Amino acid sequence: MKPSSKYILLLCIFLLALSFGASKSIYKTSPAPIEDYRALQSYTLATYYYFNGNYADADKFYKKSQKYDPDAPAIKKQLLLNAFALYQNKGISAKKLQKLIDDYTKETLLDEDLLYSAYDFYNHNQNEAELIKIIDELQNRYPSPRAYLQSFLFELQYHKKVSPEYLTKAQELAGNNPTYYPLLIRLWSFFNPEMEKQSILRYYELDKGDQANSFLAEYIVRKLDLELAHQYLSSLNYPEDKDYMLYFASAQWSDQPNPLLPDLADYFLKTSDLELISELALSALTQHRWELFPEIEAAVESSYAPEEEKQSLYSLLLAYAIYTSNDMSLSPIVDKLTELKYFDAIFIYYSCAVNQKIDPEVKLPAAKDYEHFISEIKKRLPDEPPARYLQVIASSEVENSEPLVLDSKYILALWLRENHTLCPEDYEFIISYCHLKKNLTEERNFLVEAITNWPDYPSFYNDLGYSMLINGENAEQAASLIRKALTYEPENPFFLDSLAWYYYLNGNYPESLHLMSIPQKMENMPAEIAWHLGAIHLALKNYKDAQTWLQKCLTIDNDPESEELAEKALKQIPK
Repeated sequence: MKPSSKYILLLCIFLLALSFGASKSIYKTSPAPIEDYRALQSYTLATYYYFNGNYADADKFYKKSQKYDPDAPAIKKQLLLNAFALYQNKGISAKKLQKLIDDYTKETLLDEDLLYSAYDFYNHNQNEAELIKIIDELQNRYPSPRAYLQSFLFELQYHKKVSPEYLTKAQELAGNNPTYYPLLIRLWSFFNPEMEKQSILRYYELDKGDQANSFLAEYIVRKLDLELAHQYLSSLNYPEDKDYMLYFASAQWSDQPNPLLPDLADYFLKTSDLELISELALSALTQHRWELFPEIEAAVESSYAPEEEKQSLYSLLLAYAIYTSNDMSLSPIVDKLTELKYFDAIFIYYSCAVNQKIDPEVKLPAAKDYEHFISEIKKRLPDEPPARYLQVIASSEVENSEPLVLDSKYILALWLRENHTLCPEDYEFIISYCHLKKNLTEERNFLVEAITNWPDYPSFYNDLGYSMLINGENAEQAASLIRKALTYEPENPFFLDSLAWYYYLNGNYPESLHLMSIPQKMENMPAEIAWHLGAIHLALKNYKDAQTWLQKCLTIDNDPESEELAEKALKQIPK
């Protein structure tokens, strides 16, 4: 990173963080009371407008309040504070605001709130001389962490100068107040790693909340500070601090899982928490810390957690067994897998072991790595759908064609269905597979079965209802199913499109178009919905809109059937 870019980045971070302290305020100390009732009434109304961002009306009522009590300090101050806000919103000119400042300072000094507002005004106008005066006043009259952070910002912004003494003073003044530590930590991280560490540890002493924990966890992993990691984990208690333990465990270092975890294994294993042990297992897998796996296996085996919570670990243990060619029996664990995605996960975890990192593309470096996986599967699993599917997804790119993967996956889903209730996602797969293969009878049977097993899953009602519509079956029964889906998700664009198509088929084109108001805003619109929109507009003789949507259907290029229907519809538009 070039120095200039670094300064800009720092400046942005600082300004964003500093803005939290610039909230609107009236008085930090109790003001002299407003004596006149009418003045107080107008002042209260003005303040309401001020806090709601209506600075023009606030100005009007503050001035009205001042007419009744012209000497009240609270009114004078708030009038000027509101004027700064008006200027920021282009409600008054810089010249007018400067006059208001001059008039105010003839009678009294700007207090802390007004000084910070004035700083923003002069900073906007690049008036360095006035900024120096304000900084001097803030440091002398209102010394605070914010005052010295403002000084640090000024030197950085105007002189490109890093002044760590201001950060040191800000931290000294912060004392036991944790408010400014997040900002100090971010700034120290650029200039002084040791001060960054000290600030993080001090912040953690003062505030054991989410942000302090995240700062400390991220620092430990970034610096690979094993000693500090032991100290940190020793300060946490399970289960009350599980979220913090999980945040630390799941923190990545580059493209690797947390590399410190294997040396901290006892902290996680003793919890028997499978979510924490999963993070440990992934780190051990990528670092080839095989000595930890007997304990990991034992923890999974002895856990009273439901089987669905063990699935991902089963996949990881299978990948470990395949990579290391150990003597663990694969079939008993494979038989416990209940969802298609966990078979995919076996190969994904295997790739993590091979690459010793997380590779989003799940690519292996050499042909021998694929061959080893396939060889182990052939030797250690019976020639059944799980083994066949795993071999297909680990085949070379030439052989690994999408139709072959889909066919193998479908057969695996049917195999799973023999012993388990399929999850909704797996039902969606086999239903879409049957639709792709135009096996309408099987598609219908699986939809009915899915609704029986998952009665609160709205997509199945919609899919069954829509399939009945396009197949010319009982339209009212179809609409009833679609409406049931909409009771779960009233704004689902796919469900609304289905109901719109029901009205289209029944000749109620205006209602059909009304229902398409949400689907027509879809960013990644399917070709079929674009065709529906075109057909509806065509029926309403909105030829220009019809042409727009039908042509859009042709550009989506993922649905030959809808494209063919769109081409036919385009020919019906009058020349």
